[in-house]
Amino acid sequence: MSKYEDKIQNALSYIQNNLENTIVWNDVCKECGISEYHFHRIFSSYMSESPGDFIKRKRMEKAAMYLSCGDKDLSIVDISFLCGYSSQANLSKAFKLYFGVTPGDVIKGEQPKNSKIGKLKSKYGKDFNVKDLYPNPELIKASKDYFKEVLMNVEMRDMAERSVMYMESKNGYVKESIHSTWDSLVEQAMCLPMKREEFEMYGIGHDNPQVTPEEKCRYDACILLEEGVSVGDGVKTKSFPKGKYACFYYKGESADLVQFYLSIYKDWFPKSGFEPGNFPLIEKYLTVSKDSSSIELEVQFLVL
Repeated sequence: MSKYEDKIQNALSYIQNNLENTIVWNDVCKECGISEYHFHRIFSSYMSESPGDFIKRKRMEKAAMYLSCGDKDLSIVDISFLCGYSSQANLSKAFKLYFGVTPGDVIKGEQPKNSKIGKLKSKYGKDFNVKDLYPNPELIKASKDYFKEVLMNVEMRDMAERSVMYMESKNGYVKESIHSTWDSLVEQAMCLPMKREEFEMYGIGHDNPQVTPEEKCRYDACILLEEGVSVGDGVKTKSFPKGKYACFYYKGESADLVQFYLSIYKDWFPKSGFEPGNFPLIEKYLTVSKDSSSIELEVQFLVL
């Protein structure tokens, strides 16, 4: 299936960028270069879920983030359209079936006492709690001064397009899979005319582990390519887009990163006048150790 990896990545990008629209399989197939006759089988083999299930899952995850962290002026009707649903009723029905709670429950930020078991639990085994979409009050209280200082000292930068070599984690955000991916990528990079101590290492997390099963989350390990360095056919490359980035410094426990990101979405974006751009957050690793639970990094958000 390796010869189809890039084509499936193109399909994923097309779907991700068109969740608010009616997605026509013929258009997806043209975009990725796989015949419509074979597309569903190849996609399902690569992703371990059908194209239809993937689209539904991504729309549900997008809706959950809008409901918990989106602009307060957005109504559920607005969010329905942004997530590819023709009405509030259609979104609410799909949301309740998937998560076991209603969009209104998420807006309130409270887990209903009699929430049902949704498809997320029955199909993927992922427990869902509305409160997971919001910063943990106890942790935020303990880290309040630090988080406040970091959010105040955000650095806005205009960045040029950056080319990277990358590999996808085969098992999502599972720690062992990420470590294995980095080992393979660094080994590949060592064959290029770049010095090991000069590698700029980045991670791209495509999904929110609070609503996405850990093994379904997509993670890319990336190393910046120096200007003029060419790579062989077996090396995958892509670009970080040119644009304005909001850059936040973080040093602390890896386990607290999700709470830090939720604080940015909930506390910084609404007051900043910016909106997240159409690209996942980028983690630039400053110091990393497999043997340590702490991490030092700069997180970069493309903003509009």
